[in-house]
Amino acid sequence: MKQDLYKENDMMDSYGCKLITEERKRQINKESWTDEHDDKYEDGILSDAAICYADARSQNEEIPGMWPWADEWWKPSNDRIRNLTKAGALIAAEIDRLARNEHKKEPSIPVLKPGIRFIRCSRITGRKILNGEIFEVTGVEDDHVNLKIITSVHPARSEGKEGCLHQNTLYDEFKNGEIKQVINENI
Repeated sequence: MKQDLYKENDMMDSYGCKLITEERKRQINKESWTDEHDDKYEDGILSDAAICYADARSQNEEIPGMWPWADEWWKPSNDRIRNLTKAGALIAAEIDRLARNEHKKEPSIPVLKPGIRFIRCSRITGRKILNGEIFEVTGVEDDHVNLKIITSVHPARSEGKEGCLHQNTLYDEFKNGEIKQVINENI
């Protein structure tokens, strides 16, 4: 009977994980590829580089067309494991970069003015709103926003009903994700 190489408790102790962790440490400590350095690479550049290394079979390969950096940085090995290790470390760097950006990201809150419509709901599946409504801003007075329900799939609310919310309440809903999407922000 074969021994299970990847038991749940020792997955992080696997040979591949150790190699990738060591390569990532090398990239940071020897190459100075810090978080600040990696944060400059947007649009999947780190993952593009990872794909190139994941596909590399030898050090004699031509520079891939999707290689994102200068030619002198393309350094594949004849060792397939080494190339996959570099790819894994680049993927780890991309995951870390995305996580940092997600953590930093403040939701975009539009200027509330008459005519802006937004979706306020608990969930959107594809293009279907579940348990929510589409509101239109009809006016802004001092610290309150006047709203009208345009479309409702909420059992307790009806279309055409008007009301108002405190601006801070509305902004909090944008920040915590209850308001999913602004429909016509440019009106």
